[in-house]
This record gives sequence, structure tokens and C-alpha cells, in this order.
Amino acid sequence: MAVILAAGRSLRTGDRHKLLARDAAGRSMIGRTIMQVASSDVERICIVVPDAKGLVALAASRAIAGRADGVRFAIREAADAGDGISASLRAGIAYARDMGAGGAVICLGDMPLVAGPVIDALIGCHKATGADVVVPECDGRSGNPVLWDARWFEALMALNGDEGARKLLRSPDIRRASVRADASIFVDFDTPEALDVFSGL
Repeated sequence: MAVILAAGRSLRTGDRHKLLARDAAGRSMIGRTIMQVASSDVERICIVVPDAKGLVALAASRAIAGRADGVRFAIREAADAGDGISASLRAGIAYARDMGAGGAVICLGDMPLVAGPVIDALIGCHKATGADVVVPECDGRSGNPVLWDARWFEALMALNGDEGARKLLRSPDIRRASVRADASIFVDFDTPEALDVFSGL
């Protein structure tokens, strides 16, 4: 399954919430990210939002309304969204654990250019290797999204603050694998200038 983290406070974009920004076709950023993730082979997607009744949740609901591709969606609220990305991780990973998922692809809501084949490559590598974590790489650098095996769910849920899972990735105990990907794994839209670029895509 996949978890889309969409509970961030969008502080760097000022009074424009990045996930509500529109592309050239009028799609919200969170909607476009959901569309990309849903184009992969994942069967279930959990979207973590800061407020179940807020604008990001509404945009996500609109993006998934009427889809007939068999993907099951859930929207979950990050109760402590002010705690940074770890709060979103806790909410999404708790859902993955409760669903009995063997692993979770952690996607970022502000990275709408990552396409389904990247996610499928992560899943395929995980099935083939049984690695604890699978990361996409391009030109020798790793990016997002990242697939975590269920063995690490409890450790992910124990994280605090805004560092995310980077600390766990540095663990000497982790069995890591990688897949080749394109440069979309580095592209996020989290500044006013980046939102201007997104509006033309």
C-alpha cells in the first residue's frame, strides 16, 4: 500500500497552501499526486491530512471521488500535525499496520511528478529482495518515495519531530535496496517560485 503525507503546514509558501495550488489543467497538487500514486499497482492508498474537515482533505476527497480503478482510499487525520512530518508518518503507518500491510510506500504530497512506474519498481524490488527499505536513486543520489517493510512500522511510529525517517535510514541494522529512477524523485514544490512553475505544468 501507499501512504501520502499531506499534513504539513506549508510554511515556506506563505499564504499559498502548496497542496491546494493548481496546475495548468486546474488540478490541485494533492489531487495530481493522488492520481500519480493511484496509477501504480498499489491496491490501497492512505492520505494523511492535518484536518479531516479542512481544505486539503476536501481536495483529496474530490480527487478520489468517482474513481473506478479498484484502488481503496482512506483519509486519516494527523492528530499532532504540529509535531512535523513524524506526526503524519505515525498516522499513515498506523493505518498500514492496522490493514496488515507487508510494507508501505511513503509518498510526499508535494511531489506530484513521481509517476506510477517508480512506485511499481520499489514494490517489485521489495518483493524480490525482502529488504527493510527500498529507495529510488538517480545519478547516485537517493530520493522519494521510499518503501518501508512492515518490520520497521513500530520504529517509524516512534519517531518525533520533523526529521522524518532519515534517522532510521542511517541505522547500521537496516537492509537497504535501491532501484533506478528518473529525476522526479528530487522534485518537490514547496516555495512560491516552485508553485509558479507548477502552475504551468
